[in-house]
Amino acid sequence: MTLIELVQNLDKLVGVAALIAALVNTLKALGWVKDGQAMPVQALLNIGGLILLVAAGVFHFDVSRVDSILGGLAAVLTTLTVLLSQIGLTDLWHRIYKGFNLPVVGTSFSP
Repeated sequence: MTLIELVQNLDKLVGVAALIAALVNTLKALGWVKDGQAMPVQALLNIGGLILLVAAGVFHFDVSRVDSILGGLAAVLTTLTVLLSQIGLTDLWHRIYKGFNLPVVGTSFSP
C-alpha cells in the first residue's frame, strides 16, 4: 500500500476519530485540557494517528481491526466520563440542596 492510499484510508478510521474525541473530552472534563486547547490537542493526536497508520501500512498490519477495537475503547471512555461527570453533578446538587435547607430534598444528617 502506498503512502497516498494510506492517507486516503485515514477517513475510514471512525474508531480512531471517536477515540480522539472521547480522549480530548475526557481530558477537558478532568481539567487537563483548557478551553481553546482542544483543537491543537486534536490535531496533534490526529497527526500521531496518521504516523501510526503509515507505520501499520508499512508492516502490513490489519488497521481495520485495530480501528474497531479503538472504537470500542472510545465507547468505554465516553461512558466512564459520563458516569464520573454524573457522580460529580450529583454531589454538586446535593450541596446546593443542603445549602438552601430545602425541605425533604435538602435533608442531610452530616455536619
